[in-house]
Amino acid sequence: MPVTRRDMTASDFNKRVNAFAAATLLILATVLACLIFVDRCTTIYIRWPGFWYRSRSFHLLICISVLVAAWWAHRCAGRLPGDSEVVFRSVTVYSKPNCELCDRAIEILDQYDDALPEVRVVDISDNAELQLQHGASIPVVEMDGRVRFRGMVSVELLERMIAARQRRQSRHSAADSGSPV
Repeated sequence: MPVTRRDMTASDFNKRVNAFAAATLLILATVLACLIFVDRCTTIYIRWPGFWYRSRSFHLLICISVLVAAWWAHRCAGRLPGDSEVVFRSVTVYSKPNCELCDRAIEILDQYDDALPEVRVVDISDNAELQLQHGASIPVVEMDGRVRFRGMVSVELLERMIAARQRRQSRHSAADSGSPV
């Protein structure tokens, strides 16, 4: 019986924290820009605290710095799940209980959940046919019906496969829309 596993990884958590920080900093920069505008370009009188007047020459520099920090946090956040298209239709990991390599393979695949669909884990210990087929080389990672990894998942190869698929999909989507590549 296949078991699906979709826990929030540390990578997902960091992406979400960086996305939250980026949004917060962007809001702060917007508020600061509005305050600078009200102070300098309108006749609305607001009694500002003393530090506002002492730091007046640095307001734009501070606002731009906060915008740069927001951009950097957004960049560090990367893509969140749902922000990009999944490049493979199915990912299946054939494994058996108490297999450290299998657990490591699933962890690696979970880190790329923005480009991969939900990982389906199949326990081969109850299926004689699967044991005969994959028993000596688990974990076996099958993507879109093709075996891509046996024994361990190479992060470098996985990243190259994802990048190649993304390039191919962007070329197809550009060709479909009629724009030059």
